[in-house]
Amino acid sequence: MAVDLLSLGGVITDLAVSEVSEDTTPVLGGGLDGGGFSIGNFTSSYKNETGTTYTFVSGDSGLVLTLSNASGIAATLPNDLPVGWSVAVIQKGAGQITLSAASGATINNISSHTKSSGQYGIIGLSVIENSDGSSAVYILNGNTAS
Repeated sequence: MAVDLLSLGGVITDLAVSEVSEDTTPVLGGGLDGGGFSIGNFTSSYKNETGTTYTFVSGDSGLVLTLSNASGIAATLPNDLPVGWSVAVIQKGAGQITLSAASGATINNISSHTKSSGQYGIIGLSVIENSDGSSAVYILNGNTAS
């Protein structure tokens, strides 16, 4: 079906309806309510690191991070990550992960632990406070050790 359009100057232009496209990209604003239904076919994104040091970054949020080395791994938690930042960390190699907080940041754990418990252990990190943007408060959970 074509629609006749008059333009300035009296020239008639035909525009086929089939040439008009609609942007159907979904846009989410605010919370997502599944109405009691689960979201299927969800997969996690992985980031693999093999060094003996690692500093977490904002882009790690929502990832599963694997740290793998035969030697111990020193991992630093910065003071500037925002509330809601979270990551799952797998100790993939034999080297135990030791977490330390950068100046101004704090690590909290129910048992006062700051290390991963062993190879294939999984720990979770979440920022629960950061009132001034330079004093991130982390919760460490999962397979931890002192």
